[in-house]
Amino acid sequence: MPTAYCLKRINATLFCNGFYISGWMIKLFPYIKQMEESTQRNANGETITKEILKRNPFLKDDLYLKSTLSTDNFPSGILKVPINWENHYKKTNTKLELCAGFLGISQYPDKSLEPLISWVVASTKDEKTTFENNAVDYSMVHRENDWSPNFASYVIDSAIYDYKTNATTSKSLAYIKSYLLTSMANDSKWSSVKLEHDTLKIEILVNGKVGEVSFSKTKNPTLNQFLYQSLRKLPAPWLPARATIDAVIELMEDENLSRKKIRVNSLVEIPFQ
Repeated sequence: MPTAYCLKRINATLFCNGFYISGWMIKLFPYIKQMEESTQRNANGETITKEILKRNPFLKDDLYLKSTLSTDNFPSGILKVPINWENHYKKTNTKLELCAGFLGISQYPDKSLEPLISWVVASTKDEKTTFENNAVDYSMVHRENDWSPNFASYVIDSAIYDYKTNATTSKSLAYIKSYLLTSMANDSKWSSVKLEHDTLKIEILVNGKVGEVSFSKTKNPTLNQFLYQSLRKLPAPWLPARATIDAVIELMEDENLSRKKIRVNSLVEIPFQ
């Protein structure tokens, strides 16, 4: 698998207090690992925790951009099958193990990475197996592309829909409000619905697309889905919000880094009077 192909789909965000994987390659994992406390306790009275598999909550559309999963959340990607090799000629019995899947990572001189998918058969008594990989050299150029999957506690530049037409946030939200009201008026199912004294909340993701949609008061998942689909049909992208790094994660002793601007997931609110 070419490295350039992989890196467009993996985003690893590393800060002092967190490591997140948010590229859409996480969609290749329908289930993720989590630690769960059981009702059982050990001899010391401590709660017993166990590792379970849960459905990946970031599979739908662009929700992967909200992921704060770490490498510990993913299954190993390695299938192990025990083999009992009976050598009738030598009259020996050897315990072997077939391992197949993601066995490692290849790193290129420019620091880019490529997953290593292969297989190996080894004795269960072997302490270490050496595997050599003659990787193809894919040249590529890295570009700075800093962003965070977290939602910023405050933003410096708010998200704007179609910034070439709407120069300000207020113009952008006014357009979106008018567009959604028109969409509802043109649909017989929603034309009579009134949204007075409520606020629409729209998640704007770092790729300029819409995340989840909800209201502060109205609890109607079907209406939320209708508005979500309507927003996804808009032709122009959103300009995602930008915030300083310290708005999404707590840093230690690096004032210059903490004030750096990065793209962030954000929430825009549209009040209906």
